[in-house]
Parts: sequence; C-alpha cells; structure tokens
Amino acid sequence: MVGDSGTTGHRTGDATLDGLQGITLLDDERVLYDLQPAWSNWVDILALGTVLLPVFGVGLIFYAVVWLERRHTRYVVTDQRLIAQYGMLSVRTTEYRIAALQAVYTETGMIERLRGLGTVAFRTGGSSVLSFSGIPNYEAVADAVRERQRAFENSRV
Repeated sequence: MVGDSGTTGHRTGDATLDGLQGITLLDDERVLYDLQPAWSNWVDILALGTVLLPVFGVGLIFYAVVWLERRHTRYVVTDQRLIAQYGMLSVRTTEYRIAALQAVYTETGMIERLRGLGTVAFRTGGSSVLSFSGIPNYEAVADAVRERQRAFENSRV
C-alpha cells in the first residue's frame, strides 16, 4: 500500500520478505505487515536540502541520504515477531517475540495524524523499546500485535 504521504506498507499473508536481507522466517511464520517509515521522519533534513539546493546542488546530497536511509529501513510484523531492520552498509536488525511483549504504545502528532501516520512502540520486560516511527495504519498494526498477544496468552492457559 502506498499512501499520500509517500509511505509504503502493506498487510500481507505472504511468507515472503522481498528486499529484506538477513531476516529468515521461522517455521510456520507469516508476515502480517511489511512497512517503511514516512518521508516526514526526515522533514528537517529534507528542508535543509531544499534550502541548500541552489548552492551548487549540495541539497541533492541531503535528498540522496534520506532516500537511501528510508529505502534501507523496514519494520516487519509477523504472527510471531516484530522485526526492525536499519542500515545499508552496516545493517542492524532488532526483533522482539510478540509473546514476550509487556506493553504496546501508539502516538501521533497533529500533522502525522492528518496524514494518517503514527508511531507504535513496543516494550518487553526490560527497559528497551522498539519503535516503528511514522508508519501508515499504525493503529491497525498495534491492534494486530495485541490480537497476537491475546492468542499467545490464550494458548498458554
């Protein structure tokens, strides 16, 4: 799905992670959401690039950096895990098991809200937090994770 805001993300039942290197699905794992952050996450750098564009095209460097960074940032929700992958040359992948989550938070600012974007943050028992920033359908993503949490809780009973 591509929104007006230039974000991409889709809900899928596929077990494929096209374009994601270093992520292997577990047995019987399904991808629920495959998301990228909105361009607005980099609004300050894009604004600086626009200001510097007349200066020998220096602004194009800022645009290129944002494009590359966004292109190499992925947020994936499967029926078992949350996975965030960042980076092009040095790739960092963080994943949480949905069954281990203790809290799910949503947040949206006024401008993001008008554009249908928001942030979903997840916390486990420790102090670390995994955030999916500037994503479309953030409430649906949070709801899907909560549903999976309930399913895990019910299967333990």
